[in-house]
Amino acid sequence: MQRLQKKVAVITGACSGIGLATTELFLSEGTNVAAADVQDDVGEQLQQQYAGQLHFAHRDGTQLDELRAAICSAAEYFGGLDSCSATQVASAPWAAFRLSMRKLGTTPKTKFHDFFALTEFS
Repeated sequence: MQRLQKKVAVITGACSGIGLATTELFLSEGTNVAAADVQDDVGEQLQQQYAGQLHFAHRDGTQLDELRAAICSAAEYFGGLDSCSATQVASAPWAAFRLSMRKLGTTPKTKFHDFFALTEFS
């Protein structure tokens, strides 16, 4: 059953660990995924493996500006955004990230139906 068919999600830390597991789960449910990570080789392999359903962008999820860029990039590439999973937000101030999500949520292309985050501390 593809419960998330035609939804769009941005997933940070998408190339390994919890992020990769989340990416694979979302893809199996029919979600278009904007995968953000610093692991270019793995990201490019994922993009080839899931052509048309996954878009990789080199982004450091620990940097607030990069998180914003990943969200905007996903919304631009897929024409909107329904969900965000931040799986490696080590050191980024959570309150600032939540505030930026609210701010981006008011733009026409980022209408959040779902938001969750798993925070990993270094």
